[in-house]
Amino acid sequence: MAFRSRFQHLIFICLLWTILTISFHNSGVSRLIQIKESQSCPLTSPLLIGWTNISNWMEDCDKQKLVELGGSYKPVDCNPNQAIAIVVPYRNRDHQLNIFLCYIHPFLQRQQLDYTIFVVEQTGRSAFNRGMLLNVGFIEALRRRSFDCFIFHDVDLLPEDDRNSYACPEVGKPRHLSVAINTFGYRPIGVNHFGGVSSVSTTDFVAVNGFSNKFWGWGGEDDDLFNRLCSRNFSVQRHQPLRQTRYMMLAHEPAKPNSDRKRILRDNKKNLPVTMMTDGLISLKYRIIKLFTILPPTYSQNKKVMHFRRKTLVKVIWCLIGVLFLFGVHVYVNRFSTSPVKLTFQIIQWSEETKKFMLKPNNRRIYFHETSGRNHLTLRQTCAVESAAKENPDRPIQLIMQADISSIDPHGTWLKILSHYPNVAVILINEVDYFLNTPLEAWYTKGEWRNSPHKLEHFSDYIRMLSNLKGGGLYMDLDFVTIKQLDVDNFLAVEDAAVDHLSNGISHFDYGHRLIREIVKQLAAGYQPQEWNAHGPALILSIISKICKFKKGQPLSNECPDVALMPYNFVYPIHWPDWQVYFQKATRNVMQWINGSVAVHVWNKMSHSEPLLINSNQVYSTLASRHCPLTVARVEEFTTL
Repeated sequence: MAFRSRFQHLIFICLLWTILTISFHNSGVSRLIQIKESQSCPLTSPLLIGWTNISNWMEDCDKQKLVELGGSYKPVDCNPNQAIAIVVPYRNRDHQLNIFLCYIHPFLQRQQLDYTIFVVEQTGRSAFNRGMLLNVGFIEALRRRSFDCFIFHDVDLLPEDDRNSYACPEVGKPRHLSVAINTFGYRPIGVNHFGGVSSVSTTDFVAVNGFSNKFWGWGGEDDDLFNRLCSRNFSVQRHQPLRQTRYMMLAHEPAKPNSDRKRILRDNKKNLPVTMMTDGLISLKYRIIKLFTILPPTYSQNKKVMHFRRKTLVKVIWCLIGVLFLFGVHVYVNRFSTSPVKLTFQIIQWSEETKKFMLKPNNRRIYFHETSGRNHLTLRQTCAVESAAKENPDRPIQLIMQADISSIDPHGTWLKILSHYPNVAVILINEVDYFLNTPLEAWYTKGEWRNSPHKLEHFSDYIRMLSNLKGGGLYMDLDFVTIKQLDVDNFLAVEDAAVDHLSNGISHFDYGHRLIREIVKQLAAGYQPQEWNAHGPALILSIISKICKFKKGQPLSNECPDVALMPYNFVYPIHWPDWQVYFQKATRNVMQWINGSVAVHVWNKMSHSEPLLINSNQVYSTLASRHCPLTVARVEEFTTL
């Protein structure tokens, strides 16, 4: 019993912040503290004390006992309206980190905030990359829970006045917090400066694709983020009055500046629309190495120096042993990460507002339909959306589902994966409303299709064409793997070498295209519930043959200048009778042939039971590892293929 009591006491002591050592070393497994129903926290906390003379301040770290495992805190006497993540980039500054954590926890608690601190430590000997570390902290924080905003906080800066609010800024109004620093005589920093301590809503950070990953060494990444924010017409705010924005900088050796930062900054700004979409969260590469929890030293109020008490040291040792046992250290996971990302901000419930959003033509979009009625994606479906987003970072990706937002599990594996891609949006539609006032409303309302043995296939055939009629764009089935950028407009794909089948599994038509209008007209005119293929490829072939004078077996017979017929190896390098090739050994000849395509269709109707063999030379595994790596990294979390 004595051992149990001691162990429980040690576990309580361990409820502090967590550090993830990655190829950087990332803090905090956040855990939501459950509290009783109570009133919302006031806008201005009654616990504030105003300015603090930090030079005379040394406080015991007893406040740390209120912090949960992973660095989380939430007041018990009121309900905060926001969840805040504080990301601290760090390397080789133990003394400063200990001071910072002992000081910042009481500071934040006086503001009655729901917050989590993530410390991200860079290992190795490479030059310090602050922007990349903050991107890592952003992604890993959102893997643990949702946050309304992020505060990016240098470890050597301590806020002197707790009226300097660390609450979330408004969307579109990022806030620079460290306006006046003692080492600069508390003079206001230039209006273009956004370094030190800054606060950005999760939505805004995703919109600019995070920090650039190019700045190795001190300086540049914060100026680049400022340029990105301004390019989105966001208004950077600074707290007033100035005396409440004062910070004390802890003494340290000057960091080695990046001698190339001005050139990188200039080049990035010159090509900002391109660099912002390709460099940042979407291009981040890192590796998680190990996870452990540390306990900070205590401050002696008498001597004003840090020391470890003997009992505390013993608890640290037991705590570390326990954490190593619980978390397993050395969790090696390779990721090619892209945003954010907090996808809850990109889940769009069908409404009058989203009608306007969807009805607005967007020929650049790539859209998918999940038509089975599920409220989640399978492994292959997730790979299809991820690969399209990864290989086409400059195009919006829309996943359209028939589901209500209340039925979506925010912790679902598929959602966590897609939340890393800032160009992905999930659109939840009401199908009755979706067909309303369209040429296909009568077909849907009559409901004959519901009794068809092919109702899912027919519903899919109809709704994909309706979506193109509403907004244009590129449609893809959810069993494709995109392996290159899709940059062809107004096309249909030939399905086989004999050129006698045209596919409706992938196509692009501009908004208002005459062929889409004709296809929808034919779909509305006659329905054949017993014919599986009548409203898909067969209908496409019939219309192209009639309007464009296309003849089977003659790829050059197409006379329509406004639609291209792409050869079968464009997206169908392996025809359906040979679907097993995707799940066999990846020979050199097969991979060379497939690599000539821009996407591959894995024929899920026949191959749905075939597993993804990770770390193998299976063709599908090889393609998935390259083009949907986050899906592969979490393959064991999927219950359906």
